[in-house]
Amino acid sequence: MELSNQNVLHREILPSQVVILSLVDNSLLVYTADNTLYHFLIVPTAETIKLHLCGSITFNGIISAPSAVRMLSWMIPGAQKQLGDPVDDLSVATVLMVVGGQLILLRPRKSANQEVKYDMQIFADRIEFCWIHLRGIGTLENSLWGYDGQGIRVWLNALAIEAPQQRESDEDEPENVKESVNIPLDFYPLSVLMDKGIIIGAEHEAATRSNLSFVMFRHATSSHLFLHHILRFLLSNREVKEAVTFASHYKDLIYFSHALEILLHTVVESEATMESESDWDDGEIAQDAVLPMVVEFLDHFDAALDVVVGCARKTELTRWRRLFSIVGNPKSLFECHLMRHLEACLSSKRLKTAGSYLLVLHNLEQLDNDNDDAVRLLQSAVDGKDWQLCRELLRFLHSVDDTGAALRNALSKTNVINFINDDSIEVPSVSSASP
Repeated sequence: MELSNQNVLHREILPSQVVILSLVDNSLLVYTADNTLYHFLIVPTAETIKLHLCGSITFNGIISAPSAVRMLSWMIPGAQKQLGDPVDDLSVATVLMVVGGQLILLRPRKSANQEVKYDMQIFADRIEFCWIHLRGIGTLENSLWGYDGQGIRVWLNALAIEAPQQRESDEDEPENVKESVNIPLDFYPLSVLMDKGIIIGAEHEAATRSNLSFVMFRHATSSHLFLHHILRFLLSNREVKEAVTFASHYKDLIYFSHALEILLHTVVESEATMESESDWDDGEIAQDAVLPMVVEFLDHFDAALDVVVGCARKTELTRWRRLFSIVGNPKSLFECHLMRHLEACLSSKRLKTAGSYLLVLHNLEQLDNDNDDAVRLLQSAVDGKDWQLCRELLRFLHSVDDTGAALRNALSKTNVINFINDDSIEVPSVSSASP
C-alpha cells in the first residue's frame, strides 16, 4: 500500500512533536516532546479505525530530557484489563522506558490526595534496546531482557505488577530487582525466541584481497542458546524443581540434550578453575558448589547418561575425578544404568552411549584384564545389528592390546565372526600378533 494522504485512516492533531509511538495490545501510546504520555484506544469500525483518547499524564520532574526517550512500553494489571475502565489505565500502569541509555521502570502509587506518583527504578545503564516477556513459559514470565552492546542482561520476574510492594512513607525506597543472568554475545541480537530458547541476530564479515582496492562486507545470521544460562542461575540458587519445570518446556527440541551438555560442561570447567585439586583430596565438596545441583537436575531427564559421557569426552581428564565423584563411578553407570536395562538400550539405540562409557573406563583404567565389558557390549551390538558400533568396538579392542589377545578373545566369545564373510563388518588384522 502506498503511504500517501489518500490512504490515511485516521488523523490526530497533537500539541507537541511526537517522540515515540508504542503499540501494546489495542492501545497506542504516544510520548511527545512536552513530556506528556497520551493513551489512545484503537477502535475498529466497519470501514476504518478511530483513536479514542483515554487520558494523558505528564512526566515533569521524572523525565528531564524527553528527546532522550528511545523505547516505551507499559504493563497493566490483569484485573484492570478484564474489568477496569480504559480511562483508568494510565493511573495503574507500570511504565518501562529507555532514557538516554538508562533502562528505567516507573511504578505508580497514589498519594493521600489520590494523585498518581511514580517510584523510579533504574535497572542498568548503556542499554540500547530491550524486550519484555509477560506471559508464557513459567520462569520467563515477567522477565526483562536488555542489550548493552556486550551481551544480553536478564532480570527474571522484574515486571511482576499483580502484587505491588507496600510503602509506609514517601521516603521508603522500593526494593531493587537484581540482575539474574548476563549472556555475552559476539553478534548483534535482533530477537529472542522464547519458545525455542534461542537468541538470533546478525554479525558482519569483512574480507580484503590484494587485487581489489576495496573491502568486501556482508551480513550473516547467527544464534545463541540461552537455556543453559537460565538453568545455571536457577540451580545456583538451589531451585532444582523450578529448573526441571523450566527445562520441561524445551525437552522436545532436537538440541535440548546439547543445551544440557553445555550446562554441565560450563559448570565443570568454571568450578575446576576456581578450586585447586588439593580441595578434592579428602573427597569433600564445597557447600556452594553448583555441580551437585546440576547432576540432580539431569537425573530428571532421559538424556542424562548421554549428557554426562558427552561432557566427559569434551573435558580434560584432570576434570573427570571431580565429575564422576558426584555423578557416580563410571563402572557403576555402565553396569547399573545400561546393562541392567539392556533391552531398553537396544530399543532406544543407546548402545553408543555404553560405547562411550567404555572409553571413559579405559582412560580411568577401570576395565578388567579380560575386557568383559567390551565383549558384552559387542554381543549386544551384534544382536542389535549395529555394525558401525561393532567396527568401532573391534578397533577399540585392537588398540588396547597390541598382542591381539583381547580381539581374539572377543571374536571367540561372540558370534560376530559369522558376519565377517558377509562383509557386514571389518576385523582389524591380527596376523602379526603372537598366539
